[in-house]
Parts: sequence; structure tokens; C-alpha cells
Amino acid sequence: MINKDFIAIAFISILGLIVVTGIVGVLFVQQPMQQSPSEAAFIDMVKNIALFVTGALNGLLFAGNNKNDDKDKDKK
Repeated sequence: MINKDFIAIAFISILGLIVVTGIVGVLFVQQPMQQSPSEAAFIDMVKNIALFVTGALNGLLFAGNNKNDDKDKDKK
């Protein structure tokens, strides 16, 4: 079975890669004054991916926290 820590590290790595790619694109690539339709679609797609990864990571972290709370209640 896959460890939750591995999944969390994978999601954080993907999110970090998206952030680094965005920063490099803004800082080191010469940008035209107006945005092309393909760039707008790509940015919209990256936003959706980042939201999905963040939501999935939050779900995993909160699910793990709830399981620990249930075990502590059973012990008492």
C-alpha cells in the first residue's frame, strides 16, 4: 500500500514545480504586451491543476488527522 507521506510529498513536488515554472516564465521569459488566447488557456489549465492538487493534499491531511482523533477517543 502507498504511504500517505509519499503521496503528500508527490503533491507538494508537483505544486512546487508549477510555482517554479510560473516564476521562471514571469521573470526570465520576455513577455509580449498582450496575452495570446493559447497562453490564457494554458494559465487557466494550470490554475485548475494547482487547485486540484491543493484540494487533494488538504483532503489527505485532514483525513489522516481525523483517523488519529478517532483512535484516541477509542482508547479513553
